[in-house]
Amino acid sequence: MSPLGQQIFERRKTFITESQPIFQKHYEQLTKDAENVEILYQSGLMDHTFEAGIQENWSTDAKTGFSNFGPHKDDFLFLLNGQPVKRFGSQGQQKSFSLAMRLAQFDYCFGQKRIKPILLLDDIFDKLDRNRISELLNMVGNDHFGQVFITDTDENRVHQILDEHHIAHQIIEIKR
Repeated sequence: MSPLGQQIFERRKTFITESQPIFQKHYEQLTKDAENVEILYQSGLMDHTFEAGIQENWSTDAKTGFSNFGPHKDDFLFLLNGQPVKRFGSQGQQKSFSLAMRLAQFDYCFGQKRIKPILLLDDIFDKLDRNRISELLNMVGNDHFGQVFITDTDENRVHQILDEHHIAHQIIEIKR
């Protein structure tokens, strides 16, 4: 477990470090705001080697019947102006945070593989104000993001918003 656990930890740490500036850029572009956003990677491997963490948790693991140390116990902390976005962010800020993360993941994957992933945006029009919707559509409406799938429950709203922004689109209605 040790070499693979360490490898997962290192890759996650690298991903957060490399994608943080991209994420910040997308959030600022979406919101036109200077809020400080940050993703922190929390792992027991920051303070212990894998072997030391396993050894330290051995008796607890025996009692609980599972491993209490390793990358499966890692977590991410999402901060907005130093506060957890889940508790202190508005619904629009939370949605913008999530979208900025999705766009940063796209750019990171494209940078690594040189292949444009398909961008999936689920129910994006619900919690965003008109300015954020406009910024998002300006961003994903150009050729940079390639193929984009947007889901929504209101077909008329999708037509209206995409037509308003002169974005070529095709609506596929899924029933049942």
